Formats: sequence, C-alpha cells, structure tokens
Amino acid sequence: MEPIEMDKERLTAEMAFKDESSAVIKIRRGLPDFLQSVKLKYVKLGYGYSCSPRSAMVFRFLVALAFAAATMFYLTRIQLDRIPQLWTGQTVQLESIHAATRLAGSAILVLVFRLYWSKRSRPVYLVDFACYQPEDERKLSVESFLKMSEDSGEFENETLHFQRRISCRSGLGDNTYFPRGITSNPPNLCMKEARAEAEA
Repeated sequence: MEPIEMDKERLTAEMAFKDESSAVIKIRRGLPDFLQSVKLKYVKLGYGYSCSPRSAMVFRFLVALAFAAATMFYLTRIQLDRIPQLWTGQTVQLESIHAATRLAGSAILVLVFRLYWSKRSRPVYLVDFACYQPEDERKLSVESFLKMSEDSGEFENETLHFQRRISCRSGLGDNTYFPRGITSNPPNLCMKEARAEAEA
C-alpha cells in the first residue's frame, strides 16, 4: 500500500490492489500543516520580545519583588486577610513583629530597590563633537584615488573593481582627506607614516 500525499487538501490517500481489476482507496485527513497556519514572523517577534534585555530585567525584578514579599510575609507572620485593613488605614496589631524583623524586611526592600535602580538604563547625551581637519593637500577625489591605485601597478583588475565598488558605496566624496602615506606618489605605506597618521 503506497501513501499518496495531497498537499492542498492535507489528505492522505492509501491505495491497495486486491487483484488486477479491483482496488481499495482509503482517504484520511492528515495532520495540519503548522508552518502554513502559524505566521512565523509573529513567533519571531514574540521570541524577540521575550529575550530582550529589558524584559529579562523586568522578569528578574518581579521575581525579586515576589521573593521579598514572601520573605516579609514569612518574617512578620501577617495573615493575608489583614492586608485590606492595612490598605484602608485601619490599625492592625502585629504581635510578632520585633525590631530585627522590621530591620530585615526594610533591608530586603532597600536591596531590591537598589538593585532595580542600578540595573536601569541611563540616558546618554552628546555634549560636544570635534573632528580633526588636516591640511588641504591631503584632499583627494575618489577618481584620483582610483587612478592612483591603477597607476601603482600593485593591484589586479578584480581588486581595482572591488575598490571602485567600495569607494562608490562607502560615501567618500571629492573632499575626502586621505593619510599622507596614501596620497604620496608612489604610496608610502610604512610604520613611520602610520604613526604620523595616528599622532596627527
């Protein structure tokens, strides 16, 4: 018996031959195609939200808060039915609370708050911006740079083609400054020029 898959209907057909003149065909519904029924972009989006650093920090904070609340309830031995009385401002007699318990509970709350405060993201402001501008003789247009690369004879045609593509796509303009080691004719690529470029 050979199963025949029908993709559109998601049915499975099995055909069995009893003899040369008769055959038995059984058609069953197959499992649904989950890749078609679930949009993977929503799965990816949910996974991204659940694994982001911010949601992980919120989860840790909630776990720490729940742990602190459970510790406070355990240390103070307060019953849950007395919490609404605390909320409405009525006086509640807490017989078993003594100074050490209050101090431990306060320390836990301060620790949780301090942990949250230290892990939060801080804004970053750009106060000033400075850019070094070298002498005008170091200006070189893109075409001049590519012609100089061709004239040097150091590069193959594939490398020159790659340089041309990168130069066009990288945003270099005709007023781009190049280091002295590149603009000299022939190019002087040595450690002395590299140090001079870094110290300039």
